[in-house]
Amino acid sequence: MNAEILQILIDTNILIGLEDNKEIDRSYAEFAALCSSNQIALCVHESAIDDINRDLNIGRRNISLSKLAKYKQVSRSPYPEQAKEEKFGLIKSPNDDVDTDLLVTLHQGVTSLLITEDNGIHARVKTLPLGQKVMRVQEALLYFQELFEPQLVEYPHVIGKTCNQLYTSDSFFDSLRADYDGEFDDWLKKCISKERECWVIEKNATLSGLIIYKTENRANEGDAVELEEQGVLGDKVLKLCLFKMSDALQGGRYGEQLLKVAMDYAFQNKFDSIYLTAFPKHIGLVQLLEKFGFSKCGVKGDEYVYSKRTGLSGTDEQTKGFEFHQAYWPSIAMADTTAYIIPVVPIFHDRLFPEIAESINPQMGFPEFGAVESPVPGNAIRKVYVCNATINAMERGSILVFYRSRDSVLTSIGVLESFDITEDIEELKKLVSNRSVYTSAELQSLIQKRAVKVLNFYYARNLQTVIPLSLLKDFGILTGPPQSISRLKPESFERLIGSLEEKDREIFHGS
Repeated sequence: MNAEILQILIDTNILIGLEDNKEIDRSYAEFAALCSSNQIALCVHESAIDDINRDLNIGRRNISLSKLAKYKQVSRSPYPEQAKEEKFGLIKSPNDDVDTDLLVTLHQGVTSLLITEDNGIHARVKTLPLGQKVMRVQEALLYFQELFEPQLVEYPHVIGKTCNQLYTSDSFFDSLRADYDGEFDDWLKKCISKERECWVIEKNATLSGLIIYKTENRANEGDAVELEEQGVLGDKVLKLCLFKMSDALQGGRYGEQLLKVAMDYAFQNKFDSIYLTAFPKHIGLVQLLEKFGFSKCGVKGDEYVYSKRTGLSGTDEQTKGFEFHQAYWPSIAMADTTAYIIPVVPIFHDRLFPEIAESINPQMGFPEFGAVESPVPGNAIRKVYVCNATINAMERGSILVFYRSRDSVLTSIGVLESFDITEDIEELKKLVSNRSVYTSAELQSLIQKRAVKVLNFYYARNLQTVIPLSLLKDFGILTGPPQSISRLKPESFERLIGSLEEKDREIFHGS
């Protein structure tokens, strides 16, 4: 309903819940706060004054009437009693007359919702389409939370903060002050005063990575001008106002993880696109952006503007396979793609997918890397899986479905970037490069057995709900636990997609 919800009507019982001289119920307080923060007007009906005027307690009546003044008042509609009864049922009392007046106002579209705890009103519209617009406080709170509150995206190493929580004298900001010729501090002060949101990476209590972001919308004239001038597409746009990594963490995959948080946030919260500016001299940042589908779309002063689409409504139907996934991450094109199931033993699965590991096994740790912090490549988008599987060819752009063996659950989805085979340890080290979650000893052990298969892939999604082997059998996807990498039949993969929760299925384009 988004922009259509400009005002909602609250019944007298809701007004009392919000204004009565006692401790306010938590759901009422959260409901009022959500409406306030999203510029939704709470309205009272002219007929509510009649309701309050019937209160025999004069003191309480006067207090209630005085509190009405802070709310916008909606006028009564001249609807005949007979017409109201035909539409909403018999009117047997003055209270019934008020109740049906509220429903008439809602029916006429003067307000978008009616919030009431009155069982009688709910009963009157229970079987009518209008009933969907009559809610209790808790229902409205859940509805508004889903509609307006951004879904949080959590990753190890990355912390969500507001700019007023940053230590602005940190040397981390020195290069930014130099780049922007004294204008940076004034800009940062504005971010602090507005409590603009940011994502940070801290190492040893020191700021090491930072994205400051905000929402822009073409419905806002100022935003529309800027988006148009810089060649950014879409209506709802996520702007990364600042993206910086410390020199100490360059090349450590932390920048990739920080960018992943931003792209995932944009996708989950249904932004059309995401953009930022970068100086040409920041070659590492530009290369990182291009790896994940950003392209230059404009110029702002001495900086280039880079953007990418995140909403699938603007996708290029000619782009398929890996190139589609790279351009629209985390979305995956279903057309003309093959799918493989990849069984991975728990110790390597936990390193490849640390974000999901603890939910499967809360006692897990990383003995080779320390129990507190997972290896960074596992938290990145670009990952590598190494094994001695017998398979000798896999197509670029294939969909990879990862299965955690021994626990017998299907957990994660990826898209294949490249497939290589080697029997040489030095070549193997080059193929896995800094994406490796394997020790040198483990790589050496693998290559001593037989030829090693190297799957470089882009991680797309950990499933909200893992799928156990028993269900995979019930759905006819597998007949038993997979022993090695194997190709899924098209019909099996279709059944797999159909078995996923809606939240997991949304990344598949064309499913």
